Amino acid sequence: MAIDTDENQRLGYTELCATYHRLKNFRATLLGLLPLATGAGVFATLKDAPKAAPVIGFFGLLFTIGLLIYEIHGTLLVKQLISVGAKAEAKLEIEWGQFTKRPKGIGGDIGALVAAIIVYGSVLILWSYLAFFYKV
Repeated sequence: MAIDTDENQRLGYTELCATYHRLKNFRATLLGLLPLATGAGVFATLKDAPKAAPVIGFFGLLFTIGLLIYEIHGTLLVKQLISVGAKAEAKLEIEWGQFTKRPKGIGGDIGALVAAIIVYGSVLILWSYLAFFYKV
């Protein structure tokens, strides 16, 4: 039994929506946990091993840069999913879809990007301080 084209397109759109939401939720969770984990890591380092602070700071900095690269990849993927989703909504004649009727971020489309810049920037500054400027 073959699936008709309309049903196949709707299944594809449903999976696209699910993928989009999983990715957005994962990125939001990571963005929320990163400063907490960093704060706990810095606090534990300064309390228990202050002489190791530069080394731990350096590895924290590298780890955060890796997560930032992953975040940039995730941002590009989300933008692609939004573009494909908007086209799918037009083809399926979905008038009030989540991709074509997305709310704008603060000042346009910069909401998530500004949040990521603030969080990652703050964390990178903290690890950089620990790695390069902290003195026991």
